[in-house]
Amino acid sequence: YIERSRILEELRPGRLRASGYDYLIISSLFYTRYTKDPNFGVPGRAIIRELFRSMPIAAEFSAQHGTYGFHNPTLTLFDLRSKAHEER
Repeated sequence: YIERSRILEELRPGRLRASGYDYLIISSLFYTRYTKDPNFGVPGRAIIRELFRSMPIAAEFSAQHGTYGFHNPTLTLFDLRSKAHEER
C-alpha cells in the first residue's frame, strides 16, 4: 500500500527496487488516467511510462471482454527483484 499523496514518487523504479518488496501489482484503472487523460500532468505520464519501460512484468491479467466502467481492469504484476531491466 502506498499513500495517495506519495504514490507517483513511490512508483519510480529506483524507489521500488529499494522498497524491499518483491512485487508490485497495479490496475489499469489507476495508470490509464495518467496515460490517456490530458488533465493529468506530464510528470505523472513520464513516471508511469518509466515504470513500464524499466520494470519487468511477471504477469498481466485482462478480462476477456475488456474493462467496463470501474469493472474488469487489467492487472499488471511487476517483479521488483529482477535485474532483467535496469534503470536507464
